[in-house]
Amino acid sequence: MNYEVLIADDNPENIKVLSGFLKTEGYRIRIAMNGEQALASSKEKCPDIILLDIQMPLLDGYEACKRIKAEVDSDVPIIFVSAMDDPYNKVEAFKAGGVDYITKPFYAEEILIRIKNHIHLNEYRQQLEASNMKLLRQFKTTFDQAAVGIVHIDTESGKFIKWNHKFEDMICQSIASLGEIGFNDILLEGYRDNESENVAKLKQGSFNNYISEFPIVCKDKAQIWLRVTVTMINEIEDDMDYMLAVVEDISKRVEAEVEVKQLNEDLEERVTVRTNELGKEKAFNDRLINSLPGIFHTFDKKGQIRRWNKAFIDLLGCTEEELLQSNIMDYFSGEDSVAVNKAISRVFEEGFGKVEARLIDKNQNEIPFLLTGSSLHTIEEDYLVGVGIDISERKRMEQDLIVAKEKAEVATKAKSDFLAMMSHEIRTPMNAIIGLSHLVAKTQMTPKQVDYINKINRAGQNLLGIINDVLDFSKIEAGKLDLESIHFNINDVLDNVINIIAMKAQEKELELIVDMDASVPKFLVGDPLRLGQVLLNLTNNAVKFTKEGSVIIKIEKKDRCG
Repeated sequence: MNYEVLIADDNPENIKVLSGFLKTEGYRIRIAMNGEQALASSKEKCPDIILLDIQMPLLDGYEACKRIKAEVDSDVPIIFVSAMDDPYNKVEAFKAGGVDYITKPFYAEEILIRIKNHIHLNEYRQQLEASNMKLLRQFKTTFDQAAVGIVHIDTESGKFIKWNHKFEDMICQSIASLGEIGFNDILLEGYRDNESENVAKLKQGSFNNYISEFPIVCKDKAQIWLRVTVTMINEIEDDMDYMLAVVEDISKRVEAEVEVKQLNEDLEERVTVRTNELGKEKAFNDRLINSLPGIFHTFDKKGQIRRWNKAFIDLLGCTEEELLQSNIMDYFSGEDSVAVNKAISRVFEEGFGKVEARLIDKNQNEIPFLLTGSSLHTIEEDYLVGVGIDISERKRMEQDLIVAKEKAEVATKAKSDFLAMMSHEIRTPMNAIIGLSHLVAKTQMTPKQVDYINKINRAGQNLLGIINDVLDFSKIEAGKLDLESIHFNINDVLDNVINIIAMKAQEKELELIVDMDASVPKFLVGDPLRLGQVLLNLTNNAVKFTKEGSVIIKIEKKDRCG
C-alpha cells in the first residue's frame, strides 16, 4: 500500500492519533495545521485522500474543501472529521464537496474502512473515466476517418448539427455554413417533397430507417448524387432525438447509369430494377437469421448449442438459458438420434451433410424436418451451421400419393377384369356367328346369298378384332401385353385387311392398291394379329380421310440395323 493521506487539523492530539494508526496500515502521512496549509500542500502535490477538520484558523474546512476542489482536483476524495454532529454541518460539508463525514470521537477501524473504500472508489472512477475517454477517442477517430459521410440532423429544423470530414469534403461546404443548412437547402426542387415525406414517416415511427438517393447542389454549383441511409436515434439519457445519416457519394454510378441509358434504354431499366432489388436484399440480410423460413442453429463438436433463431427457440419452447445448457441430441430420439449423429460426423469430416429426422418440440410432438448442415472453421473451434425445413406437409402428400396410387391400381384392375369379362361374354356369341356363317357358306346358295354370308363373316371378324383391340388396350394399361413370335404368311394378313377395308373403299370410289416389293419374303416370324391390327388402323384412317384417288399399302424390305 503506497497511498498518501493529507490530515488537516489544528489539534495536534487528533493528528497524532490519526497519523499513528494510518502509518501502521502503511499509509504515507502529510500534515496541515489549518485550511491554508491544506490548500498549499494540495497544490504542491495532490494527495490520494484528505481528512479535513471543519473548525480551523485562517481558512475553515468548508472553504478549504471548496478551494481544493476548484483549484487543485475536483475529484480528490475529502472526508470531513469533526466533533460537530448536527445535520446542518453535515449538509454544508457535502455541499462543499465532501464525500463523507466522520464524527469525533472516531474509531480507527471506521476511518480505515472509509478511507480504503473512498480511495478504491476514486481509483475505480478514474479507471472508468480513462476507459470512457479511450472509447470517446476511438469513436471520434472512427467518426472523423470513416470512408462514408456521417451527419447528425436536428429532428425539428432539419439542420446539420454534427458531421465528419468526409461529409465536409463530399458536399463542398464550409464548416461555418454547414451548421446553418440541411438537406432540403441543397436538394434539387423535384426531390424535396419525397425527402420530407420520408422524414415525416421516420419521425412517426412508420419505419426504423430509410434509404434515399438524390442529387444536391454544392457550394461551387456542382451537382452530385448522394445515397443517404437515415435512422432515428433516441438518446434517453440526454433526452435528445436526432437523425443519423450515413452518406455515400454515388455520382460516378449515376453518371454511368446515364451513359448506359443513352446507349440502351432497356438495359438502364434492368439496372434500376436490380439496384432496388439489391437494396431490398441488403435490408433482408440484416434480418436474415430471425426471419428464415425454417429453423437455424449453430453448435460445436460436442453438440453444445451456441446460436439459434427465433423459430428454433419457439419450436422447442425453452428459455435461452435452458437452450445454452442443452445438447442438440437432446431433441432427437431412437433411430433419428443415430441418423442425426452420423450426419453430424459427416458434416465435420466432409464439410456438408443433410438428413431427414423427427425433432421433438415443446409438446413432445415429433415433427419431421429436412436438416442441412455445413461446417464452419474458426481459430478457436469448429462449428456446424444448420438449417431445417419442416417437411410435415411433404410427408403427408407422399402418404396421400401412396394411397392414391393403391386406389388407382385397384381401379385399373377392376376395369381390366370388367373388360376381360365383357369381351368373353361378347366373344362367345361372336364365335357362334362366325362359325355358323362359315358352315352356311359351304351350302348351296345363290350368289347374292354368298355375298351376304361373306359380309356377315367379315363383319364378325371385324367386330372380333375390335374386341381384341379393347383387350390389348386393357393389357397395355396393366403392363401385361405380350407379343407373339410365330411363323405366318404376309399375304394372309394383307388379304384380311383388304377384305375388311374393301367395302369402305368401294363406297367412296377409292382404288385400294397393295404394292409389295418382290424382295419381301412371304413367310415371316412375328405377331400376325398385332401386325394386322396396325395395318387395319392405318388403312382405315387413310380411307376415312382420302376424298378421291387411291390408297396404297406399300411393303418393301429394309436393311436390318444392328
